[in-house]
Amino acid sequence: MAWMNLTCKCGHTADIDAFCRTALFGELPRGQYQCPGCGIAWRRVESEHRIMRHGSAATIIPGRVEMVAVDGRL
Repeated sequence: MAWMNLTCKCGHTADIDAFCRTALFGELPRGQYQCPGCGIAWRRVESEHRIMRHGSAATIIPGRVEMVAVDGRL
């Protein structure tokens, strides 16, 4: 059962699970993805969150999320 589909720049669309593993090496490290169609690989990088304090209250501001290109695997 597909819970989320991803579409690569090459046009290949598949369930996110297909982007989390390779044919030879199996599961990719957490946060790393590879297109099963063209082999382009990337990982999700998140910067540190910030905590802003207002007296006794605190607000957490999420960090920035970026996709960074990495070497693909077979």
